[in-house]
Amino acid sequence: MNGPPVVLVHGFLATRTLMWPMRRRLTAAGRAVFTVPLSPLVIQDVRRLAAELDTGIERLRDKLGAEQVDVVGVSQGGILALWWAHHLAGFARTRRLLLVGAPVQGT
Repeated sequence: MNGPPVVLVHGFLATRTLMWPMRRRLTAAGRAVFTVPLSPLVIQDVRRLAAELDTGIERLRDKLGAEQVDVVGVSQGGILALWWAHHLAGFARTRRLLLVGAPVQGT
């Protein structure tokens, strides 16, 4: 495995299944890739979703014994991951945070 595990965070009206192409590509590059179960279609409050992300990442870290993770947030998943990192001390547990198409300056 190259580097810490990668956690993919999908966006609004999406599911973990839609992350399959990115997961496949990163796995082929030798990365261990995971998704975290979030509330259906990610239509809830960002604070609630960030708490779900936090729980999922902590379970993953405990299971793998990983000190840090790399997080890739796509669209609203990027906003969710950024909120998690900033407000739930996620930066301390993250090596890299990558936001793809995230509307960080609003929509």
